[in-house]
Amino acid sequence: MENNNVNVNASNGTDENPQQGGVQHPIQPGNYPPGGYAQGGYPQGGYPQGGYPPQGGFQQPLQAQPMNSQIPPNSGMVKAILSTLFCCLPLGIVSIVYASKVNGLWISGNHAAAMDAANSSKSWSTWAIISGLVIFVVYIILAVAGVGIGLNFLPH
Repeated sequence: MENNNVNVNASNGTDENPQQGGVQHPIQPGNYPPGGYAQGGYPQGGYPQGGYPPQGGFQQPLQAQPMNSQIPPNSGMVKAILSTLFCCLPLGIVSIVYASKVNGLWISGNHAAAMDAANSSKSWSTWAIISGLVIFVVYIILAVAGVGIGLNFLPH
């Protein structure tokens, strides 16, 4: 293997090329040593070509992705929180508990339990909304009828 190392003499601006028997020539812009400077750690001829598959032709069929890379089901956490705040506190809390289990079950690989928890969260929050609406309607009916505690502000 050839030695392409060039020693630069800083005192007089010349380089000494060992391949040429110590012949000195001035280093000027655009005046490079014969054979070029050695690149440390890189092959002199560049990198080998190839390694790319031929264009066109037969392609591999797409393979099914593993279950862990799929998107987990919608936990219904937003609906659970809103139904807890605005409708029915006890049923909404149960809905939040189920919704918080969905992602953990999905990541652990228990996809059936994650789907069940998501469905339970949605049903509990739906029942919380329904019960909140029923309570609201009953309250309005009682307010119009003038029955109940604290409803004395309505004229008789």
